[in-house]
Amino acid sequence: MANFFVRYWKTLAITSVSITSFYLFSHYDYSQINTHLLSVLTIQAAEYERRNARKALSKNSKIQRRKDIDDDNDDEENVKDDLNRTDKSVTNIYERRFHDFASIEYNGEIYMTPMDFLESVVAERPRPRIGRRRLTDDIVNAILYSTPSKHRGSERFFRNLEDAGLISCAEYLFLWVILTKPSTQFEIAFSVFDTDGNKLVDKHEFLMSDNSQQTNTTLLRHFFGKHGHDTLKYTEFKRFMENLQMEILEIEFNGYSHGFKTISDLSFTEILLRYTNFDHDTKIIIFEKVKKHSDQQNAITFEQFKQFSTFLNNLEDFGIVMYFHKLSNKPISQAEFQRAVKISMGFELEYHIIALIFRIFDIDEDQYLSYDEFMPVMKDRLARIFHTYDDSNVSNSKFDQFKRCVRKRAKDNPIIALN
Repeated sequence: MANFFVRYWKTLAITSVSITSFYLFSHYDYSQINTHLLSVLTIQAAEYERRNARKALSKNSKIQRRKDIDDDNDDEENVKDDLNRTDKSVTNIYERRFHDFASIEYNGEIYMTPMDFLESVVAERPRPRIGRRRLTDDIVNAILYSTPSKHRGSERFFRNLEDAGLISCAEYLFLWVILTKPSTQFEIAFSVFDTDGNKLVDKHEFLMSDNSQQTNTTLLRHFFGKHGHDTLKYTEFKRFMENLQMEILEIEFNGYSHGFKTISDLSFTEILLRYTNFDHDTKIIIFEKVKKHSDQQNAITFEQFKQFSTFLNNLEDFGIVMYFHKLSNKPISQAEFQRAVKISMGFELEYHIIALIFRIFDIDEDQYLSYDEFMPVMKDRLARIFHTYDDSNVSNSKFDQFKRCVRKRAKDNPIIALN
């Protein structure tokens, strides 16, 4: 069941762009949304499964052989973390991040804490740690008991819980799918769960299974109550998603505002560039350009930052307008950029934000943006792709994690380094 749920949300994440395009150019009634969406998902999922069928069979054989070998390992080898060792076989970028950041284990499965989840979204790499913390039944019951109901949700839901929560890999993929989507697509996501079309989602539907026996998690407890008998309304589902997006934005903004109500142009630029594959020299040139023309009187407020994030979440619609410019081999000026925003989003960005965008992405400084100068980079920003994070050289053994942890503490505390 858990593997099915993971495959489902992985497939949904992979095909989210094609699903969005499908609805963008279709004019079906809401009553038909669930049927058509599930048809698209079924076709895409079948194609995905066919491509990976042989690989899965081969992988199962390797896993069985590896298990036989592990059973014969001596005590010294058994000191290593078995879960971390199997993590190396994960290739999907978001599953990989889940395995890298997940810090707890329960009943042989790994989970994220709410703080792990937030860090995986905004941080380049996980905190140094010595293995994963193994939870007992009593600890898990205490954690779930403290989980607030959906009626007490807030924009600090994950921050308030800190390490007192369990998030499964499937739930992590689900959160990633909706994290960067516009609110107009929340209803589509809700309809995927609402299989009987009664405008309510129960725990059975959320788990996508008729015969599910799954460990209770923070989200399941939050959505469906202590005994799992509550149902989830669309308004409650939407409020949770909006709170999640707002919480991430506040964390990012506060990380650069340092307690003030605004962030500088350089900070805004740094937020954008940390998700790009620009080389070091290119980033230096961009920072110099921004610094040269920066005006402290036009510092960026949280409301402006939030508006730009709304623009990013609707990037697919804006991309259509930009693509027409590309087909006509026509670059876009600041005025035309603003008009494209107005057409596709229904609102205008602050002039200062647009000028800053051009300063960052107009590499040849011709006062125009092309599709290729802007859209690919913004898609990376939207997906929060960490190009600079190379975990191929990061050892997952407990001893190496211990050494990294000591080095981290020594760096933070010079007294430790001297000793």
